[in-house]
Amino acid sequence: MNFKNSFWSRIATKFPWLTKFAIKKQSESKVDGLSESIVDKRTPAWKPLSLLLPTLIIIAMFTIFPLILNIKNAFWVKTTEITQNGQVSITRFSFQNFSDLLEQPMFAVAVRNSLMYGLIVLPFVMAISLTISSLIATLYRKVAKGFWQTIFFLPYVTNAVAISLAFIQIFSPNGMFNSIFGFNTAWLEKGEETSMAPLLPMIIQGIWQGLAFNILIFTTAMLSVDKNLYKSASIDGVGPIKQFFTITLPSIKSTTTFLITMGIIGGIKVFPLALFNNKPDDAIKNGAASLMLLVYRATQSGDYPAAGAAAITLFIIGIIFSTIIRGGFSTIMKASYNLGESNVWNKIKDSEVIIEYQAKKKQRAYS
Repeated sequence: MNFKNSFWSRIATKFPWLTKFAIKKQSESKVDGLSESIVDKRTPAWKPLSLLLPTLIIIAMFTIFPLILNIKNAFWVKTTEITQNGQVSITRFSFQNFSDLLEQPMFAVAVRNSLMYGLIVLPFVMAISLTISSLIATLYRKVAKGFWQTIFFLPYVTNAVAISLAFIQIFSPNGMFNSIFGFNTAWLEKGEETSMAPLLPMIIQGIWQGLAFNILIFTTAMLSVDKNLYKSASIDGVGPIKQFFTITLPSIKSTTTFLITMGIIGGIKVFPLALFNNKPDDAIKNGAASLMLLVYRATQSGDYPAAGAAAITLFIIGIIFSTIIRGGFSTIMKASYNLGESNVWNKIKDSEVIIEYQAKKKQRAYS
């Protein structure tokens, strides 16, 4: 039987020779009480697994299972061989699908467009987003901050078809872009597979659409930076621009890394199909081929081996591209930190106090 601690206290009072036994029972009762808390109580494994089961099923259906099918379709090739018994179909491991993909002229155009799109769009989106977000974060009224965040977030929730139709009209031969700058270029109707003309509308549309999400996330991250850091910097005479590079950017480093990763993925997966009336052949014919477009075209035509090879190639190029860009960003950040520390040390070393101290030290050594 389990008794309350008050019972064992009375026992210890009436019978001093049972004091040690009563204290032991009281401690056991306390441990048992703590172990019954929600934090320490053991939970059967099936309960959390049952909550995760729907998510695991969705991930398995739409991620793991398609990945296995892509690998199977890409590397296992069916061939027909003639034997004494007639024609026999044999499935064997081969890189033939990748070889066929690399030999296609449009694959080189797709790689060129995807890499150039990612390399150009990402820096512009990051730079413009940081500038606009820093301006929004400096506003004093919460209503004004919310208003401008909503305005800049509108492209993210605008219908993608409406956006594409607008850009089709803007970059048509008689569109607004040619009228303003005096050009006479058919940006989306060039008729050449290797043309670079479609890159301009693709890049401008990518920058415009990418700003919305980045501005929202950057602004939220900047508003969470400790305001005392800015006050201390202002007291020391540090200007707004220097505060941005020495306080704001280091404080939102994790957010910046996340957005760079998302931007790299979005750049590699550029999919300009809507600019060409959802016709992949028209996009490829006019020089707007991309890696994602090759995957879509092969899947639409039922050529699953080619689609699998293109998807795996897209995955490999994405990993390499992401590693290089993130590595370069990390190197720049480390270099800026080291440069900042070096500047601080040089300022301290060249200050009047240190120079005076060094002079007195030398004077004492000579005397």
